[in-house]
Amino acid sequence: MQDRYNNKCSTSSAQALELYLEAVHALLIAQHGAIDLLQACIAEDPEFGLAHAALAHTYSMMSKRDDAKSSLEIAIACSINANERERSHINIISALINNNVVHAFDAAIAHLKTYPKDAIIAQAVSGAFGLIGFSGRVGREQENLLFMEQLAPHYGDDSWFNGQYAFAISEAGDPERAQYMAEFALELEPESADAIHTLAHIYYETDKAESGLAMLEKWRSKYHRDGILHGHIAWHCALWNLELGEFERALQILETDIHPNVNHSPAINMVTDFVGFLIRAELMGHSVDSEHWSTASKVIKQLFPDLGLSFVDAHAAIALAKNGESENLSRYSAQHLGFANDQVSSVARAFQAYIDADWSSVTSYLSPILFTHERLGGSRAQRDLLEAVNAHSLIRLNRSDEVISGKMKRRQRINNKIFGLT
Repeated sequence: MQDRYNNKCSTSSAQALELYLEAVHALLIAQHGAIDLLQACIAEDPEFGLAHAALAHTYSMMSKRDDAKSSLEIAIACSINANERERSHINIISALINNNVVHAFDAAIAHLKTYPKDAIIAQAVSGAFGLIGFSGRVGREQENLLFMEQLAPHYGDDSWFNGQYAFAISEAGDPERAQYMAEFALELEPESADAIHTLAHIYYETDKAESGLAMLEKWRSKYHRDGILHGHIAWHCALWNLELGEFERALQILETDIHPNVNHSPAINMVTDFVGFLIRAELMGHSVDSEHWSTASKVIKQLFPDLGLSFVDAHAAIALAKNGESENLSRYSAQHLGFANDQVSSVARAFQAYIDADWSSVTSYLSPILFTHERLGGSRAQRDLLEAVNAHSLIRLNRSDEVISGKMKRRQRINNKIFGLT
């Protein structure tokens, strides 16, 4: 009994194994149905520890904490009958769910040296939201690329790996090189939301708004609303509509696909995409319903009551500032929690100044972190909002020449287009 990457699996049920393989494939390409497939797998073989671990991992990504903990307990109990790889795999999933990220990272790296084709663990380490992405380290984009380069000889023509490898290459600053690989990944698996998402980032980085939007709109018309990346792919479409001057269309996408009331994405995507769209629309001169900021603040406090996930905390600071919650906002500028807490503090202070129209303070807080905001996590496209806010403040200070002259770290073209400087 082996998975699609030739890893041995401790189940005696061929049907359970087939369901598990389908579930893992769905997880890797960000398609819907993984939970149902894993539950069916467990019904076939209740002692299959890997299936319980995958279910726990999926529940955790969807912020179903109690369900994740329950499935994890069963996975650990079942690991007594598992092989060495499976026990190590379950240990790493346990560390992830219990937020023991240092142990999870060290254990995952050690695990992959022995089992490099354990794709679920490789996925947990890589990408914008992986253990490297949320490490808070300077240079983590290059670190992620090096990690993928070391795994590349083991994966060959694998759709998931090629899509993620392309993403790493693009985020490290070479989107042209990445495009061929991402297109190859999508050719291998046309239903891969993961691959089409990588292409969206590549088109964004290479200034292909019109063709990128057409590509995504066509692809997502057949994508299930429960797909992990459904809301986030819609976010990319909404941003391109903003850039192309189609605000009403962008707002429609917000209401039908991005708003927390309709978005079935993982919580981290749901809240950061919602806030990210709202602040960009406002910076471009559009009126944003205050009720949206109230919703953003409420949902963030409900889903992320504790500080510590710096990427979310930075977006939370924006929502709280825009909702007039300066007392709650002070938590984000004072407490020292999370892998990039110092940058969260800078963002919180900057947005309090933004509310007060204190443009000089905004840029004094943001400018120092523009060269290292990768530490916050997330993608370049997501973190561009900090550079846009800084550019907005410089323009308010009659310092447009600093935006035009390219003193911004990057994204000069988009800043110029957003602010009418071209």
